[in-house]
Amino acid sequence: RGEQVDWVAWDPTGLLAFFLIIGLCAIFTTFLGPAGHYFLLTPALLYPRIAKAMAGRPKVAVQAGARPRSSPLAIAAGALRGCIEIVVGGSGNGRKQSKL
Repeated sequence: RGEQVDWVAWDPTGLLAFFLIIGLCAIFTTFLGPAGHYFLLTPALLYPRIAKAMAGRPKVAVQAGARPRSSPLAIAAGALRGCIEIVVGGSGNGRKQSKL
């Protein structure tokens, strides 16, 4: 225990250790880097597929008097639309804003 093993101690020049380190870095960035990238992007890549699959499903009939629930996407789109109207200059309620 506590003993360190030098895998390339037999190489007197030290070049093997250098190329081993460079090779391991190249392997890591070639294979594990993109894998981690796609793992982090998985939610953004899967959401359109899930939304497309859900769009093809039959809608549930709304009972009389029941208020239909808004999807999170519709809520986010409405909030974004409101923000854009504020930035562009509209108030979002049909009235014109006064310019300062």
